[in-house]
Amino acid sequence: MVYPSLRRTVFTVLLLSLCLTGTNVYADVLTFKEVLAAGLQNSFDSKIVREEIGAAQATVAEQQADYYPQLSLRFGNEYVHVFDEDSDIVSVGDAIIADNASGYKHSLIATARYNLYDFGIRNLTVANARRQVRVAELQKQQSSFDIHKEILNLYASSLKEQQRIQVMEAVSEQQRMTFQLSKKLYQAGTIGREQLGNTALELAETLSQLVELRTRRENLLESLSFHTRQNYCAEEVTLAAFPKIKKPENIVKPENFPAVLIYRQQIKTKQAELSMIKRSRLPKLTLSGAYRMYGSDDHSFTDSLSSLDSRDASVTLYLECPVFDGFANRARQARIRHELTSLRYQKQKKEAELLQELATTLNAYTASASMEEKRHEQLTRIAGQRSDVQRLTEQQLTDKITVHNRIIELSRRQLDVDLRQVDYAASALLLTLINEAGS
Repeated sequence: MVYPSLRRTVFTVLLLSLCLTGTNVYADVLTFKEVLAAGLQNSFDSKIVREEIGAAQATVAEQQADYYPQLSLRFGNEYVHVFDEDSDIVSVGDAIIADNASGYKHSLIATARYNLYDFGIRNLTVANARRQVRVAELQKQQSSFDIHKEILNLYASSLKEQQRIQVMEAVSEQQRMTFQLSKKLYQAGTIGREQLGNTALELAETLSQLVELRTRRENLLESLSFHTRQNYCAEEVTLAAFPKIKKPENIVKPENFPAVLIYRQQIKTKQAELSMIKRSRLPKLTLSGAYRMYGSDDHSFTDSLSSLDSRDASVTLYLECPVFDGFANRARQARIRHELTSLRYQKQKKEAELLQELATTLNAYTASASMEEKRHEQLTRIAGQRSDVQRLTEQQLTDKITVHNRIIELSRRQLDVDLRQVDYAASALLLTLINEAGS
């Protein structure tokens, strides 16, 4: 008699086995280099920083406009009512002319204006704009570093999940065969119900873990797709192992990293802004000129327009000096000084974070590198033990259930070694990435 609880367990195991058998058939092999290249080319962040560089370059041309004369042409028409006809003047647009009659007035004015001297404010403005181009270029480098690092982490995690899945599939196959043998032994009365139930539960747990592992792998591949903008089907894609890379001989200092250089450029920008605020309190020398045409008629709009025969021209050289601005200049200087101090602290914080990250990565690599020889020894021993199990099986010196359990144990031991090998390769790649970013 088969107990109800045992019957339910057996049914669950068989159902999971049918659902999970043969679900992973990998076809396409992806390498880290291919995934990284697609991520750097197609990610949203890469596209954003490319546009920001173009915007910064356009800003330089915009700020350079102050080096050229500013030309304008204005045409105006209006009706003017003069309240005091005894007056000899009346306004037309922004101009005052000698006219004491109400009526239609037209004006056509061409003006030119050129900044002769402003104590270097114009030069500092253009220099800041060029500095923003440099900042945008550094942000592109930093974005590439962040994308590279993110893809490296996602690829390593996906590769480890892939290895877990492959081992767990092999383990489930061994457990399935053990379960089939246990059923026959149970029917023959050789083993008890509890032993058969334990075998079924172990298989069911392994199959449930496989479902979780495959779900995690699919999620990781989706995260990779977010960066590369390419679709990866979990059933059709397998990830290749990391290439072997040695640790860089000389590790660069954090002060050369793009993130730190960005703060350095921003500090220089704020210093220039502070200088511009101080210089804005000094006089500004400007040259301007105008050529004006006026027309007027007491009753007809069209006659006023057609009689633009009153003309004059002017050239003005003026010195403009601010006297009082409600203490706005002083407040701006205080604001810039606080922002400048904040940027210095942010730069120091970023350098400390990079030092910590570099030390952590270097420690992880050193620990993994020191165990590399032992990992090779473990793999050699595992391969030898597998050979011994196979030899004993062929000589029928041990029962099949023991063989399956032994193979499962060796598979899990090898998985532990393989996962540590992935971490070792990833730490070497990260050190190389950090070194390239700071060079």
